[in-house]
Amino acid sequence: MFSKNSTVKIVYSYKSGILKFKFPYLNTNKIADEKTNEIAMDYCNVEIHMTKNELNDQRMVTVFLIEAKESYSVTNFVEHIATNIRNTYIKPMFVNYEEISEYLTNDIKWIQVDYYPELGAMEVDMHWDEKRHRYNSPAWNTCDEAAILDYIGTKKEKY
Repeated sequence: MFSKNSTVKIVYSYKSGILKFKFPYLNTNKIADEKTNEIAMDYCNVEIHMTKNELNDQRMVTVFLIEAKESYSVTNFVEHIATNIRNTYIKPMFVNYEEISEYLTNDIKWIQVDYYPELGAMEVDMHWDEKRHRYNSPAWNTCDEAAILDYIGTKKEKY
């Protein structure tokens, strides 16, 4: 029988490193091009840091969602993007994901970097619905913007 005051030691088994890629998302406000009938996708540049360091406050994972040139800000799509990134890219990086999933939420730091109207960075806190495997209720908070922007530098189109 477990005591209410007992602590649980969580052991993370994961692959460390940095993943960098472009992530497409659909802005549902866009309309089809009159000539081609195509609807252009927006995308953001993503960096997933699978390591503890001073930039991520010693959390296990830091995800940067970086606005891409000529794309809309991820602000209105952040829960959808974060859910897909966690389920598609972060989950396979953990050998024991099913065991640690509920604890992992507090060890993921989400940073949104926008270039419009000016360069800025905000930390995004979201609630992870363990049953539905999705994020909801985003809230934007200040962060160590200077350190993050110094790290990001001019990465806008380096993906």
